[in-house]
Amino acid sequence: AVPVEKALPCYTPYMDRSRIRVIPQGFDLDAIPLPDYVPHSEPTFAYAGRFYENIRDPQFFFDFLETVDSPFCFDLYINHLDDRFADMIRRAQQRVRGRIVLHDPLPRERLIGRLAEADFLVNFDNTTSNATPSKLIDYAIARRPILSFNDRTFDAGAFRAALRGDYAGQVRGIDLADYDIRTVAARFLALIDEGKRTDR
Repeated sequence: AVPVEKALPCYTPYMDRSRIRVIPQGFDLDAIPLPDYVPHSEPTFAYAGRFYENIRDPQFFFDFLETVDSPFCFDLYINHLDDRFADMIRRAQQRVRGRIVLHDPLPRERLIGRLAEADFLVNFDNTTSNATPSKLIDYAIARRPILSFNDRTFDAGAFRAALRGDYAGQVRGIDLADYDIRTVAARFLALIDEGKRTDR
């Protein structure tokens, strides 16, 4: 079993496709209470995770934020920050007209609750990857619009629209029901039963 369809090319050279099932990660969707969302007086967006040189590098985005001449707040929840990205954030904090706020890491449940308070969330796509970050599922659990991009796919117009409350450029198609731990567990149990029948 693999968690995402786009991981299949990593396995099909070694195993027939008929022997592989796509079963996503499971999450307890009822375990995290969410606060009621209240719009902010200045657009507030958030990112949670970490950055990687040449893979998930946000320099292009901080450069863009320098061109935004209206107030905003960008909340960053970074679980590990090396010197290069720490310097990048410090420089951006000094140059942008909005606020960039660096927060301490939080446990997952508290983090999702904090993300649910933002107007929208940003995700930096890996430039090359055969995986889908579980972060996108956590973002979806927070039930806020998600803008996902990298330096090649970033749409400045769509982002400026989001700052005005227009989320037409948000990620679509994440059905949380597919990731419900009860659904995922049932699929694994069905796979076990299928194997037992095949063995007979």
